Amino acid sequence: MRVFILTVLSALALVHCQDYSCPKGKSKTKKIVLSPGDSFSYNTNFDDQYYPKTKCPVVYKANKKCKDGIRFSCDSFDLPNRDSKKCRKGDKLILGKKAYCGSTAPDAVTLTGKAARKGLRVLFASDKKNVGAGAQCTAVCLDGAATTTTAAPTTAAPTTTSGAGGPSGVLDNLVIDSSTIGVSGFSSGAMMATQMHVAFSKSISGAAPFAGAPYLTGGPDLHGGPSVEDLYQETLTLAEAGLIDPVESMSEDQVYIFTGTLDSVVPPELSPKMKNFYSRFMEEDQIELKNDIAAEHGFPSANDGGVCSELVPPNYVNFCNYNGAAEMLKKVFGPISDDATLDEYILRDYGQNEFVQNGDASAIAMDSQGYIFVPSRCENRANPCHLHLHFHGCTQGRENIGDGYIQQSGLLPLAEANNIVMLFPQIKQSWLQGNPAGCWNFWGYLGDQANYQYATKEGYQLEAVARLVERVANISMF
Repeated sequence: MRVFILTVLSALALVHCQDYSCPKGKSKTKKIVLSPGDSFSYNTNFDDQYYPKTKCPVVYKANKKCKDGIRFSCDSFDLPNRDSKKCRKGDKLILGKKAYCGSTAPDAVTLTGKAARKGLRVLFASDKKNVGAGAQCTAVCLDGAATTTTAAPTTAAPTTTSGAGGPSGVLDNLVIDSSTIGVSGFSSGAMMATQMHVAFSKSISGAAPFAGAPYLTGGPDLHGGPSVEDLYQETLTLAEAGLIDPVESMSEDQVYIFTGTLDSVVPPELSPKMKNFYSRFMEEDQIELKNDIAAEHGFPSANDGGVCSELVPPNYVNFCNYNGAAEMLKKVFGPISDDATLDEYILRDYGQNEFVQNGDASAIAMDSQGYIFVPSRCENRANPCHLHLHFHGCTQGRENIGDGYIQQSGLLPLAEANNIVMLFPQIKQSWLQGNPAGCWNFWGYLGDQANYQYATKEGYQLEAVARLVERVANISMF
């Protein structure tokens, strides 16, 4: 009888202490709630090996006191599978919706906020033969530890949490490859991206404006405007005065330009004009112009958004069967992985006040908080990573639509797949400052219009964003 009881207790996988070893056969899903200080093991093996034809699912959740989230990681991993890419022919460990197999342990998965309370589902499944050494993993409550941003393979909607270590602590503990810093943006954000690129071209290696206009075109009326030759000469003048970086710094850069043929907000003819402008500083094969899609004013997507040929507020993402996020990242960074899932990705807040001279971001029409996304392989200085800034358009700031535009753009899955830290600076609306729609300053509404100050290193918003990049990438831009 005593032996029988001990056997039953073993089969229940040490329920009392919440460590878990997979029993033989198919198990019911076990839910394990993690509290501060908890660290529980998940072992595919029972004794020294795992059983064939086993399925053992566990869901790890954070309780209310586990405020900093949970992390699941594997110390050893050996699950043979004849299908090394999709793990369909052999043994595998599934985290959320993604399967892992072979001899390389998956990256640690960290969940915070709502995602941590919803939980991470872990499933070990073996086929008819047990030929591997198995996997030994650990689930922990982070309980006050500094957390970082990681893909959480559970749902499709991005999540936003606060950064650890103060309002901008999340910006630290990264290793950025300073040779691969890119910028992009939509609408007024496209103008801001172009200004950032030209003004700080020694630091920026590529730009991708969507529905934008050439440097110094100004606004808010974008029809007509100076000729490309005039813009070129003005740009040379600013460079000679030291107000922007030397134009020769753009000679090796990559530029991607998108406009829809049906754009009713930003004249489509400005995109070829932008290509003409950039061709004065680099070879034409370094510039890609995509302007043959019947799209309205919006960011083009291959799997989300509204009707391509219509305006679709408030996010202004258009379903055009064209992955604008992937195409522009390919141009700016070179070959990238398109193997992006629809798992959950966590956006973190960072403080913007500290990057403004007087410590008040609202004085220059910027929000007090911006968003950052850190891929899992970039956490804790694990690997050198790229850096990319994306500027939202008018009315798309966090005060109006939260992270809705970022969520639909398709940028986050690609950032996770390609080790690209993503910064999303944010603007606030202000009638008193002449910016009721929450646009980036591309015409001098902050009183910095004279001599194109707004588009130079002395522009209030450009300076603040450059200080942000300096902090994250550990470089000097002035």
